[in-house]
Amino acid sequence: MKIHPKLKDYIWLLIPIILFIPSVFFDFAVDDYTLIVNNPFQNIWTKFHANQYCPLVYTIWQFLISIAGKVPSIFHLTNLLVHICSVYLVYSMLKRLGISDGTSKLAALLFAIHPLQVESVVNCANLKHLLATAFSLASIRIQLSRVRFKAIISAILFALGLLSMPSACMAPVVSFVLLTVFMRTGLKHSLLTVSVCFGSLLIYALAFNQRIFHKYILSVLESLGVGVFNIIFYSWKLIVPFPLTIDYGWSPIHIVSSTWFPLTFIIGTLMAVAFLYFKKRLSFSLLIAIICMVPTLGFVPYFHQYISNVSDRFVYFSMFGVALFIGLLLDKYHKQLKYYPVIILCIFGALSFKQQFYWVSNDVIFPYGHNENSTNSLHIMYKHYLDNKKPKLAMKYLKKLADNKVKDSDLYLRTGRVGLAVDTLLDVTKLYELHPEAHKNLSRLYLILSKMESFHFETFKQSIDSEKGMELKGYNLGISEDKNGIRIFYTK
Repeated sequence: MKIHPKLKDYIWLLIPIILFIPSVFFDFAVDDYTLIVNNPFQNIWTKFHANQYCPLVYTIWQFLISIAGKVPSIFHLTNLLVHICSVYLVYSMLKRLGISDGTSKLAALLFAIHPLQVESVVNCANLKHLLATAFSLASIRIQLSRVRFKAIISAILFALGLLSMPSACMAPVVSFVLLTVFMRTGLKHSLLTVSVCFGSLLIYALAFNQRIFHKYILSVLESLGVGVFNIIFYSWKLIVPFPLTIDYGWSPIHIVSSTWFPLTFIIGTLMAVAFLYFKKRLSFSLLIAIICMVPTLGFVPYFHQYISNVSDRFVYFSMFGVALFIGLLLDKYHKQLKYYPVIILCIFGALSFKQQFYWVSNDVIFPYGHNENSTNSLHIMYKHYLDNKKPKLAMKYLKKLADNKVKDSDLYLRTGRVGLAVDTLLDVTKLYELHPEAHKNLSRLYLILSKMESFHFETFKQSIDSEKGMELKGYNLGISEDKNGIRIFYTK
């Protein structure tokens, strides 16, 4: 059978389609139930949902429900189609930047099938990241083209990206770097080209920044360290993409409280020095990857930080910078590298194919998530089994969750966050009233603090409320003393 010449250029796109086609038959999992299944879809354009403003994605979900109902397959298929669009846009942009056709396809396939991309593709709730990236890439591609009214068209696509996910905000910066460094259009011309997009970003930031980002108490140095940790973490996962899980449990407090946190700055400095030895275009391709992940590096607080500061879906857009780096590298050293890139792609493809099956349903992803990350998944598993009326399993994971929170309180104490440590222990007593270690640690903390001349319990209670950043509405702190010592607990 003869294939039309024009179709030959698109056959390679069948690789990611075939790889991820099993996900179309998966069930809903994790956040899908909150964001899609149990979502009433009310006031989607006027209010924030799940602490984010993503009205375009909710509108698409609402449309899919209206035509097919809450059938998982239609949502999974939508994710896959959007992903394939992004893959083709990456390929098109690499060619526009002067990379050969074959190399562009290989680099775009890396973007398509790298194991870090699995979560974004196979989890329905991550259409936000997929759609924001697709519109951002389309906006950038228009900026690199020679079409008429490209500034206006690019700004419209960029606005659609922002309405899909706030993380699309870095697209104009990426456009500016590509125009000045790779296209050599000149500083003035580049600024004029992307000025409309920057204007859209300014309007969006002024309107929504107070709602999008939440207060998280970190010093400037700690915030910088958290950002560097993220870059190191993702760099390692790019090279060694296993084990992968839902979230890794690395909240900013966990990162700065770890004993090896000072090493983050040393490793970051060494990486920066190595970065300077790359040639200009290679260095700036890696810089683009970092720029794309800036919204989730931790420099500016955001809601999901309370769970984990690192997650596979956060680097979906950043993989464009990685693909650009690999494309430039292969174009320059393809004779020396021979068939090794193809072999690596096959290995990554096999890992991705296996990884996607952990997302079949909650009954599969939760136990796997617990094995790889006992910080966040335990709470999800407890709620899951409680909602499904399986009290024995729910209590099993509740006990493990309480144990973990006690360990977390020790981490908070290392950085002097006494209020947060006490609040975490109080949370344990609220979840698991008879947890012995929680009461023992609370008693110890209270006794230490009560010996201070300036200590006053009401002030102590207020410091807990303020350091957590929110009021403990509906609860008061209670104290009782018995033969086992002092107990501090919540009372309604």
